[in-house]
Amino acid sequence: MIEFGAALEYKGLDMAVEILEPLKLTPETEANWKTLAKLALEQQNLYVAERCYAALGNMSKADYLRKLNKLIATEGIDNFRVQAKLAVLYKQFHQAEAILIQNDEIEEAMAMYQELHRWDESIKIAEKFKH
Repeated sequence: MIEFGAALEYKGLDMAVEILEPLKLTPETEANWKTLAKLALEQQNLYVAERCYAALGNMSKADYLRKLNKLIATEGIDNFRVQAKLAVLYKQFHQAEAILIQNDEIEEAMAMYQELHRWDESIKIAEKFKH
């Protein structure tokens, strides 16, 4: 069997997932899943990232990625909603806000901040656009 590190270096993220999936979650495999998740996000391999967060038990992040992957499949990576959700994923909230506002999605920008419990930012948008 190929070692995890070698799989990452030579075979890629998908092979690393195949190696980790049958293993029990131990501190070592958990660390490997976290490393793989980080690399997957850096490379924007959102399917692998989704699998990693599910394996780690981070269901909220896995669910967010699952919904984002579905949106990408239907709308394409260049869709403004996809780009806004990617910005949120990478914690670039003001960029996500700008993308939504550029596309006249004022209420969606407010809702984004409300979901993040950033009420002040949502109120600022409401006041600025008289919503």
